Amino acid sequence: MDTGTESSGMAAGSAQPGWYAAQGDPPGTLRYWNGSEWIGEPVPGNAVGEPGATATEAPAVEWSTSGLVQPSTNYASWGKRVAAFLIDLAILVPFMAGAVASFDAADAADGGSVDAESGLWIVGFVLFLAFFVVSFINSIIVHGITGQTLGKRVMKTMLIEESSGNSPGIGRVFARGLLATIAGQLTFGIFPILDRLWPLWDGKNQRIADKVTSTVVVNKTSR
Repeated sequence: MDTGTESSGMAAGSAQPGWYAAQGDPPGTLRYWNGSEWIGEPVPGNAVGEPGATATEAPAVEWSTSGLVQPSTNYASWGKRVAAFLIDLAILVPFMAGAVASFDAADAADGGSVDAESGLWIVGFVLFLAFFVVSFINSIIVHGITGQTLGKRVMKTMLIEESSGNSPGIGRVFARGLLATIAGQLTFGIFPILDRLWPLWDGKNQRIADKVTSTVVVNKTSR
């Protein structure tokens, strides 16, 4: 079940992001509410009020860092992150493959029908343009607004702003991708490889680009 209003008792948009006692969670635990849904697993903590209180009734959380387990166990694994990346890449393969095939066919059609050759160039250009449009919509716009690309949605992971737990926003996601692109150019392709491998030994499973833009990828739980 989705982590929305039916399971939480919170009306969408009726609570500011923060830690609350969620209905159905063990007593003495809190879960992060990002303003529209629950994020992560419950962690030890105490709130003033009863579990399941509505957003408008839920008071400020009284909690202590003593013995508090931060939701680090909910960070998405490197394997899930790679799988999501490969799914997003697979979406683009048909567009690029079709464009290359069309351009090759147009080159081979030299001396043949001008109309056929022109048509192949147009098809190739349209597919090449579609490659960039689909990539931008999936990895920047949708990613920034929802925190999920199609690959992340399939793998049930989500990119969030570390301090608030909210979706990162288009600007932050764009800066994250631009950083990786520029650093890749300056390091002759070394940075992208290191950036993708960094979660293997990082405590929060972050990429270097995540650290710079204060984002993390978490498992998106269902309740």
